[in-house]
Amino acid sequence: MSPNKHSWRYARPGPNHVADEWVQRETWGASFPTCINGIEQSPINIVTGEAIPMKSLPEISTDIDAAPHYVSNTGSGFQLFETTPTESMIANGTFIDTIEGSSKGESWVGGQKFLFYQMHWHTPSENTIDGRSFPLEAHFVHQLDDPMLVGTLHRLAVISLLYEPGPCNAFLDQFWEEFPMVPGFRQHFADGVNDFERLADEVINIDEGEGYFYWHGSLTTPPCTEGVGWYMLKHRETVSDRQIDALRYALAVS
Repeated sequence: MSPNKHSWRYARPGPNHVADEWVQRETWGASFPTCINGIEQSPINIVTGEAIPMKSLPEISTDIDAAPHYVSNTGSGFQLFETTPTESMIANGTFIDTIEGSSKGESWVGGQKFLFYQMHWHTPSENTIDGRSFPLEAHFVHQLDDPMLVGTLHRLAVISLLYEPGPCNAFLDQFWEEFPMVPGFRQHFADGVNDFERLADEVINIDEGEGYFYWHGSLTTPPCTEGVGWYMLKHRETVSDRQIDALRYALAVS
């Protein structure tokens, strides 16, 4: 079943164009009680004054080599790729065909290998810092490289990237206008996203001076599975009002 065919809602339809905590509570709780009653739920507010510094953070290094064949509006955000180790999905007329391919890449965290699955964007940011919300947040979703975990939601790792208001983001602009404004898939006709490796190499492969925040949390949408490792980069990218408004509008009509 298409990932956007769900009985829960992320945002309340209408002119507000933003995620809505109350509509989430109303539509998530009955079918997914962990979302309401869990003890390690994300998103969180990071209070920087209470963060526990470490003498040395586990190194994060990334080797992502993938070209998206489609773009997707999931009803809760814009997404590239599918949540599987080697599969992507392409829109073929009114059908969705699953195609096998080589690995989309991986990230190494403290010597452990995590397979890259997909990335998606939410507006506004789901996580906050010292109570401050950001206009956009990207999640790079991974899973520990263990064949026994494939098809489950265990041992997931999410690298989070926040965006500040500012100039148009050139990487996003390569495909941002192609996302459908209603939940569903649309084929990506370009040869590939030219800057995808740059995004991984220069943004995720952070230098030691920037670092990241780490915590144990959960998926931020149903089923809200806990035990997810979160790595929020201190590095920020910029995003323009036009790009933010496109996703806000899509959420409002989802």
